[in-house]
Amino acid sequence: MTKLQELYETREKLQNLGIEPNADLERQLAALEEEIIKNEIVPIITDTVEPVLKQVKREVVLVVEHHPEKGVSVHLSRKRNITNALSDAVTLSNSDTVSSNKYLPKLERNINISRERGSGMGKATRLRVEFSDGTVISESKAVDTLKKAILKFGVERVAQLCIAPYDSILQLNKVNLVTKKRDPQYGNRQHEVGNGWLVFTCSNTPSKKRQIEAIAKALGIKVTVKIV
Repeated sequence: MTKLQELYETREKLQNLGIEPNADLERQLAALEEEIIKNEIVPIITDTVEPVLKQVKREVVLVVEHHPEKGVSVHLSRKRNITNALSDAVTLSNSDTVSSNKYLPKLERNINISRERGSGMGKATRLRVEFSDGTVISESKAVDTLKKAILKFGVERVAQLCIAPYDSILQLNKVNLVTKKRDPQYGNRQHEVGNGWLVFTCSNTPSKKRQIEAIAKALGIKVTVKIV
């Protein structure tokens, strides 16, 4: 198993347990992912591409875009500095590689501290949402309950509330709870719910509870939300 596979499986296991990484832990996971890509993927790309590019007699910039479902696309640019074209571009040079293991102790400490503080990173919890019309939504994962509740409210209506926003809880880390725009940093925490709509799930269970309650209040819909 590669380190990337181990990282993604660890994240998936946390989700399966109903554990949602907080913003600080999410940043550390992203940093670890970046280090692994720099140390393990970039050298392979360099060894493969460099011999082929020796045929090109002028300076060019090749942007490799990877999408887990759509595959790889390559874009060519004549701009000398890629960071001028892409504001969030990061240069991944393997000349100063550092073992990604240095992130693990801090990552483990963060998880332990979050559990001690009761930030939703400890015991897996679920949500139960009861609507006034008798509908009950209570999935095995809080994230799935949140998504189904949003669909029940009406995803477009919820998206409008996020734009306003009526309540800041509907916009975390500058990412709207419901949007059609995938965030470059937190895109892997945005779940598709149909018709191009994405639900941002980078929050703990108590935050998801408050989000559902805020939506219901803004829409004038009576609901009872419990953490179970």
